[in-house]
Amino acid sequence: MKKKILSMMCALAIIGGTFIGTGVDTKASETVIVDGSELTHAEQSVGKTATGARGIHTLEGECCVTKKGKGKIYVSAATTAHHKVDFIQACLRVDRYNESTGRWGQIHYQEGTARNNYYINTTNTLNVKSGYYYRCRGEHFCGMDRDPSYEYSTSITNGIWID
Repeated sequence: MKKKILSMMCALAIIGGTFIGTGVDTKASETVIVDGSELTHAEQSVGKTATGARGIHTLEGECCVTKKGKGKIYVSAATTAHHKVDFIQACLRVDRYNESTGRWGQIHYQEGTARNNYYINTTNTLNVKSGYYYRCRGEHFCGMDRDPSYEYSTSITNGIWID
């Protein structure tokens, strides 16, 4: 009798676990991702270049968007090289999500460039329209003048909601 009761309890635990797991999957399916960026209500989002994007010169690229109050965001992009390079650049693009079209549209662009350095960053605080998601995209370049081309990689943040 004890074996039968124990067997029934195990069966109920397995069935209950299946339903609980299904509930978690349902919540995960509510996540909205548009063109590689999840729409969130986080205070900040950071995007980094893929580990495989590292090259002979490039170590890492990063971009960031942070809430700074009502209708205000702080944005940045940085490129880091393994060593001092002839040319290094960080390009920063800021996008706003348009819910009616389901697309991101660029609202701001800036870049930082340096020569004979291993690091460059560019930052800005922007006044933006409230009631939208905003994200950053970074483009990262570096290399030596004697090389036929520069190394290039990208980074992207998730979208954060700005009140």
